Amino acid sequence: MSTMKVSIITATHNNAQYLEEVYKSVNSQSYEDWEWIVVDNSSTDYTQQVLSTVVDTRVKVITLSENLGVSAGRNKGLEAMQGDYFCFLDGDDLLSENSLSARLAVFQTDPEIEFVDGKVISFINTIEHQIETYMPAFEGNPFQELLSLSGKVFKGNTWMIRKVEGKSYRFLEGLTHGEELLFYASICSSGKYAFTSETILYYRRHAASAMANVPKLANGYYEIAKALKFLGGVDACLIDLYKSRAAMVSFKSLLKDLKPFLAIKMALKIKWA
Repeated sequence: MSTMKVSIITATHNNAQYLEEVYKSVNSQSYEDWEWIVVDNSSTDYTQQVLSTVVDTRVKVITLSENLGVSAGRNKGLEAMQGDYFCFLDGDDLLSENSLSARLAVFQTDPEIEFVDGKVISFINTIEHQIETYMPAFEGNPFQELLSLSGKVFKGNTWMIRKVEGKSYRFLEGLTHGEELLFYASICSSGKYAFTSETILYYRRHAASAMANVPKLANGYYEIAKALKFLGGVDACLIDLYKSRAAMVSFKSLLKDLKPFLAIKMALKIKWA
């Protein structure tokens, strides 16, 4: 395992207040052969001051002259990465101490495994204030589970991915909600998914979280429905299954958000995409 470098990619915009804590979680990894690629999406806070205090050759900072969005920022990180494996870390989330080592250990159990997930704990303000725990519940090829929105293989950008020659790793730029779902769908029609029971990520919940904006999330489901047609090799029945599930999730979420007319509109829009 000592020869396997892991690339950790963070696209950030105005997360200066969290970045020092994020770096501490990266630097505290029990597995030390990593690189942390931080793509600063033209932050206007003191992000650059925080990053300038980090003296570590494993940390690479890419500064963009304009805010291109999270998907474009992650693409910049993907283009620069040198790891055999890679994962993503948002600019306000935290890795557990064994986040890298626990997932790498799972890769060693089966050469066909390309994606490894793990337990995710959501918190507010500090990791002591934990509000939710997510545990994956599937092993095998994750493509159908992912597109059926079963919740068994997807919580967010929590997968560690083994880089495979010939595969293209790229986000759809401009997509700001559901971008991880589409990215995973674009790379997982082949390969096995597995998970560790260890905690791999502490996910910070706050009002600015993408998941908190239900209308934009529903529109993200719609954009994914359109994009799936162009992935290639995706069975039409599976696309229809995704549309049905995404329409239902959007409808229920918007209804709960007290937006009944928008709930109907978005559900129909997704189904007809």
